[in-house]
Amino acid sequence: ISDLKTKITSLEEEIHNLSESSEEAKERISKKKEKISNLKDAVKSLEESVAEVREQQSSEKDASMKQVSELEETVTELRKSKDDLEEKIKSLEEEISSLKQEADEVQQQRSSEKDSNDKRVSELEDTITELNENK
Repeated sequence: ISDLKTKITSLEEEIHNLSESSEEAKERISKKKEKISNLKDAVKSLEESVAEVREQQSSEKDASMKQVSELEETVTELRKSKDDLEEKIKSLEEEISSLKQEADEVQQQRSSEKDSNDKRVSELEDTITELNENK
């Protein structure tokens, strides 16, 4: 009976030790589950942050693409304006050249007319002088 009591005590101690080990294991499992839960929350938070950053990058990329497109349109418009201005300048230069040529021709014509008028005045003066002398 003493052996049986010793065995029962031994078994009770073993049960008690196993019970304590089981409780400790449960605590470790509980702590690990909490860590896992915290890690899952952190991963979820990071995934949300990544999604926000990607969305922001996408928006910024779209805005940049729009700005690039607008700048390209502006450059095209400025080039067209430059071409138009160069064409107008060329046209004005041609008109100025033509007007200068006309002015030169008018000046030559006036000079020729003046010479002709001066000659005619001289002839008329000579004629008047002759008529006065013949009186």
